[in-house]
Amino acid sequence: MTTKVCRHVFRFSWHSGHGAGGREVKLPGGKVVKSTPLTFGFRCVRCGETVERKATPGERKFHEQNFDWPSKSHVHTVWHEFSRRFKTKDGFKYKKKGYDLMVAVERWQKRHLKDVRIVGVDDSYFASSYLVLVEHKTARQYMGTTVVVVPQCTGEDPLEFFLYPSHRKGLIEALLGIRAAAWPIEKRERRDELARERATRKNLQHPAVL
Repeated sequence: MTTKVCRHVFRFSWHSGHGAGGREVKLPGGKVVKSTPLTFGFRCVRCGETVERKATPGERKFHEQNFDWPSKSHVHTVWHEFSRRFKTKDGFKYKKKGYDLMVAVERWQKRHLKDVRIVGVDDSYFASSYLVLVEHKTARQYMGTTVVVVPQCTGEDPLEFFLYPSHRKGLIEALLGIRAAAWPIEKRERRDELARERATRKNLQHPAVL
């Protein structure tokens, strides 16, 4: 019996590495290794067979423009700034607590009015506290919101907070503001994803066309 040979139709499936490769990189501890070149993986939509190869110069340029997000504005930029400013290097503890942190965050928030909102609440000791809502977004990407509870009286685990009507109003307004700001970004993001998908099918092929 003759075995039927698949007439492969490969689609771009994954990537690894970066750039042309061969760049010396010093690892923690002093060991020096060579960087891995940008490599593409393709999967046949008919039989599932996979193939992997190095990217061509044209493909590297296309990939950098369309996929290399770390070199562009990042959705976590504001949150990373918050962490650097207010948290220790391990990312788990805060440099300040209670009222001191509330004042510092309120001052910092004035530089990020479009990305950071502060809502008043009461903690379990009925002391005025803050909810800090930090958005993870760019002009064309939206991921979500980190909420940080900053109580005046620390030590509550789990943390409780009480919403007076004015607090509730502030929280609702903040969430509505986040939703309104996110909606056009999410629409653009979906359009960009469709455009990037079409461009990827056209430009990242096997054999290469760029």
